[in-house]
Amino acid sequence: MADDGRKRKALDIATKRAILTELSQGVKNCELVKKYGVSKSTISTILKNKDKIISADANSTDKKCLQRATYANASWMEVTAKLFPSKAGFVDVGPDAEPEAPEDD
Repeated sequence: MADDGRKRKALDIATKRAILTELSQGVKNCELVKKYGVSKSTISTILKNKDKIISADANSTDKKCLQRATYANASWMEVTAKLFPSKAGFVDVGPDAEPEAPEDD
């Protein structure tokens, strides 16, 4: 794949709706590619996901993605000293402990 110097560009819902409106008015894909600075496949993907984009919340036009994060507000999760070793994959048993060999599963 050739590196043409383009950076990844996330379009917000309002821009995607504008692209869909222009497509329905008969504007050609190549003109939209030049106007918005995206690839032809991006325009095709927007057209393919037309129903999802239209059904997206009309009040939040500044959104860049259609899905919410699974744990967007993890304030309910209590962070404890026991949580860190379990997530890190090891257990600290103290300064005098001998390191154990990993178990074979």
